[in-house]
Amino acid sequence: MNQKNEISSVIVIITLVVIWLTVRSAAYSQFAQLALSLDILLSWFALPSILHLFSVILLTIGLQASSTGQKISYTLGLFLESIAVFVDKINSVLPHTALTAGAPGRKVMVAAFLSGLERRAEAKKYTTAMVQEFRANSDTVPLANLSSGLTFLAEIAHQEGNYAEARKYAEETLAIIESGQSDAAVKAAAMIDMCSTFVKQGLIEESIETGIRAVNTLDSANPYHNQLQAIAYNNLSLAYSYAADYEQALQCARRSFKLKLAASGGKETNSVAIARSNIADYLIYLGRYHEALDEAKKALLSLDNLGFRDGLLRATTLQNLGSSELSLGEVQSAKTHLLEALVGKTKHMTAKDPEWSSVYLDLGSLYGALKETGTADGYFTKSVAIAKNCLGEQHPRLAFIYLRYATYLKSTDREREAIDLEKAAGVINAHWDELKKTRKSLN
Repeated sequence: MNQKNEISSVIVIITLVVIWLTVRSAAYSQFAQLALSLDILLSWFALPSILHLFSVILLTIGLQASSTGQKISYTLGLFLESIAVFVDKINSVLPHTALTAGAPGRKVMVAAFLSGLERRAEAKKYTTAMVQEFRANSDTVPLANLSSGLTFLAEIAHQEGNYAEARKYAEETLAIIESGQSDAAVKAAAMIDMCSTFVKQGLIEESIETGIRAVNTLDSANPYHNQLQAIAYNNLSLAYSYAADYEQALQCARRSFKLKLAASGGKETNSVAIARSNIADYLIYLGRYHEALDEAKKALLSLDNLGFRDGLLRATTLQNLGSSELSLGEVQSAKTHLLEALVGKTKHMTAKDPEWSSVYLDLGSLYGALKETGTADGYFTKSVAIAKNCLGEQHPRLAFIYLRYATYLKSTDREREAIDLEKAAGVINAHWDELKKTRKSLN
């Protein structure tokens, strides 16, 4: 059933319900048992759509809820949507009629709830089977549902650190959308995933280009696009950060923050905390440590108030807090927060994530400040190795690491090594400065 036929099927169902409600009283007065049977039958056929409506409401509530509220909303939504899918499965044994309209979309919602509950293994298994089913029935499944399934697989692969696999799914999604699906939100979602994947693969220009396309695909005047555009700006800020264009990164992060705050009605939410943490990160790169510390504290307070006392976001926020404190000379407080961040990232971040270079860089600086030279050297060496392996030897993030490492080496009277690193960083930065000028002239 293509999307046009699915809409027609929904119209048929609504028409039948309206007709039945019109004649229901007369039918009961003449044929009570038959009317009761029809009531039960129509209720059964309408059940999936009703359950789906409530699950969508629960998903919306969960996006703005506290940690506990989010878990309750998503768990209840998953339960209701799973019942809807079960009813669809029973109805599917009948000859294909309007009764199964919207069934693929309800399956996608199950995948969404599993992903939201961070049941990654279960979500991967379910979504993989769902996508295989959608592909096998491409003549009856709307392209939007297939592309949504592929998007979830791309996100799961990205979380697992399988960036090549994530890119494959994202590119397939975009190809499907561009060939037969014009919905801006679905198209932008695919681009958002591709932008993030390109960043993790060290593909700077590709990540920025795709991030800009994602932002431009969405209509800023459309309030329904605000939350997705906030995510688009968030990922574009990350792309600019990896390109060492920290001012642009900060601008995009602030835009993301404003959109998220507007979407939440001015409330501090988990999503708003993400934006604050990112702003803190870019302020650190710009050397604005007091402002970074303030944003990191606000983000951590929001997470505490909302009950998010574990997870990758909290670990990242703690790292930004500790990094700001370290740069301001608050070494013992920085140590507490950076070591707590290390525990959180070890628990929640894939070993393949290039962000480990940033974690080890901060730990190298910490132990350098504590005069524990051997430990500091070890962390700086790890930071350089991960950046080279994950991002490449000409990446701006590696240049930043070289300069931080050089500063530490000078503090331990290793001038020759420090000068060599500064020269290497200079070569990398000169290359990317030229590309940055070219990009700005094109814009």
